[in-house]
Amino acid sequence: MDEANFVLIEDHRTSKVWKYNATDQTVTQLQKTSSIGYHSGCVIVEKFNKKWLLKSGGEIYDNDKNKWQYFDTTGRLDLSTDTAAWETLGPLNTGRYKHGMFETKFGIIAVGGYGSGSGDTRKIEVLDWDKKSWSYIEPSLTTYSVWSYGVVEVPASIF
Repeated sequence: MDEANFVLIEDHRTSKVWKYNATDQTVTQLQKTSSIGYHSGCVIVEKFNKKWLLKSGGEIYDNDKNKWQYFDTTGRLDLSTDTAAWETLGPLNTGRYKHGMFETKFGIIAVGGYGSGSGDTRKIEVLDWDKKSWSYIEPSLTTYSVWSYGVVEVPASIF
């Protein structure tokens, strides 16, 4: 969030969200996430002079159905206040987990991970913040990976 603050999400059992301030050593519990699950994608972005925590996807084992359930849900939390509630954004086109989320010039992207149905996803999705909806962008990835994504800006001058 900044030099003194960071956020921690207890993803799978409690859905608790904590904000830590390293300067004064305070811990504040924020609003719980809207979904319980493992391996969600998360990113913090700055929009409209506020910092937002975005969380998408995830997985959880459904004991009643004896199988894993994959989420396509997306939510955002306004980090400028300690009392904000999670807002629901549009669902991902592909339920996914162990995926990366990044802020780019094109918007917030969700990339890679495992997905519902095929077991993996090479599709890249971009979030339209105003419409609260995700769409696929091309080109897709040629191979898939989990938890091993990073985004760097490469100067055009090297090409």
